Amino acid sequence: MNPKAAPKVLKILLDENQDEKYVKGLLDKIGVNCNITEMISTFEKEGKLYLATDWLEARIKEGNQMVEVHNSFLKIQIDNGKSPEAILASNNLYDTRVIGK
Repeated sequence: MNPKAAPKVLKILLDENQDEKYVKGLLDKIGVNCNITEMISTFEKEGKLYLATDWLEARIKEGNQMVEVHNSFLKIQIDNGKSPEAILASNNLYDTRVIGK
């Protein structure tokens, strides 16, 4: 798959209710070889941001400092009922206007 087309391809797969493990596997293979902002937006618009949890966590571990990456990861943690206090206390890369909503 062409990494530049990945967000569009994954959107189609999500629309077609493709197996979540398959989608997550493709996302992991794509890694950073795509437009990260577009990829996050695709999953968020489809209401399936949670599928990108491992992918987002990998970007953070790689040292990615994009606000969108950190905001999305925190949204997932909050939606899953996980206590994000430790992350919030140690992370200044998220946007308080987005996470504070």
